Amino acid sequence: MNTIKNYAKNIFDHMLEYKDTFATATGNLNGHRHV
Repeated sequence: MNTIKNYAKNIFDHMLEYKDTFATATGNLNGHRHV
């Protein structure tokens, strides 16, 4: 799935600025977990 790959790459690129977003997105990709 190139869409997910690009999405993850985009988040990873801005991980230093959006560490919280990155963690949330990772959780969503793993099973839509909302903390």
